[in-house]
Amino acid sequence: MLPDARPTLPPGQNLCDYKQFTLDYDLSYAWHHWQFWGEIFASRFEVPTVGNADTAMYYLEAKYKITPKWFGAVRWNQQFFDQVQNGKDGEEPWDRDLWGVDTVLGYRFSRHLQGKLQYSYSHQKGLFQQGEQLLRHRSR
Repeated sequence: MLPDARPTLPPGQNLCDYKQFTLDYDLSYAWHHWQFWGEIFASRFEVPTVGNADTAMYYLEAKYKITPKWFGAVRWNQQFFDQVQNGKDGEEPWDRDLWGVDTVLGYRFSRHLQGKLQYSYSHQKGLFQQGEQLLRHRSR
């Protein structure tokens, strides 16, 4: 927690009394021109006056080397949020579940430099969407 949260803590509690726990597992496999990755995360945040806020997320990714320089990739990801106490007498989700897909066409200029054109589409549970579609280019 950031120091700005200090005034909102219950009496006798300090910032260091609230922890975050994260578990992470990953798997990868390569076969000829194909590479595959998958990863799953589970996190628990201890939140003052709320209790535990849990979330779980995963992604699956596949990359195909079209030529030694060109590649294409696709990634599917989802994140799920648990219920938390809403301060009244019930529970509600602490954020909106979401899913997304990313597609990439990339070119490797050298061992240390590549560029890519990426299109991403995501969807959150609920009526209001933030950053639902994104097109970008990037070099690194």
